[in-house]
Amino acid sequence: MEKTMADFSRLLESWSFKSQAELKKFMKSIMDSGDIPGSSPLNVMQVAQDIIYAAEWLYTRVLVSFIKTGASKKTEKTLAAALEMNSHVPEYLTGEKPIPRFLPDAITWGGEDEAFCYAATSRELWKRIPGAIDWLKETTFPIRRSGN
Repeated sequence: MEKTMADFSRLLESWSFKSQAELKKFMKSIMDSGDIPGSSPLNVMQVAQDIIYAAEWLYTRVLVSFIKTGASKKTEKTLAAALEMNSHVPEYLTGEKPIPRFLPDAITWGGEDEAFCYAATSRELWKRIPGAIDWLKETTFPIRRSGN
């Protein structure tokens, strides 16, 4: 079966990368191998960029930063970048909005469906970190209420 960009995107989403450097190394090896028939390096890099800016990647970085440095300026800056890409996530992580019972088969990058899908898989982890949910509520509530 010929691989398509959609197949490649699903493959890439299923991988767990510990860092952007690890992802870039993986992407370079894919491009160097020419393992995706009909794809250009530009298309491959766009898929990688989409993954890097996915809510799962960004909000997990926020949580890691919170674990390492608490409610620091660094964590707030990491949160600001995540909010820029998907501002819906905090509503679902904090329980302000309920996570739907049934999740979609596909998501919209930056959409509400991406937000509740991330929360469905990560909310319990956030809850296990003392203060993380409270910090997220306190930090994002004024921002979300002002519409910024």
